[in-house]
Amino acid sequence: MFIIVNMMGIFQDYFFEPLLLDIHDGVDLIYLKKILILKFYEKNIYNFDDIIKNSIFSNDIKILPDDYIFSHNEIIYLLPPFSR
Repeated sequence: MFIIVNMMGIFQDYFFEPLLLDIHDGVDLIYLKKILILKFYEKNIYNFDDIIKNSIFSNDIKILPDDYIFSHNEIIYLLPPFSR
């Protein structure tokens, strides 16, 4: 199954195109965050762990909770945390 991750905000400085992830059914959002952190490491970007962990993930309909389970191909958005 494929998850397309559209990077928003500061993440677009490092990923100019959506990221295509090939994952198995039943992966939750917490595990997907770990995969994304590794994708940043592959680009020698090591200071985004906390930013990714605290970011907002959404699809076209709603914000996804950490226990969200991916069960089909999906397009999601990675939005960095906002400060006040």
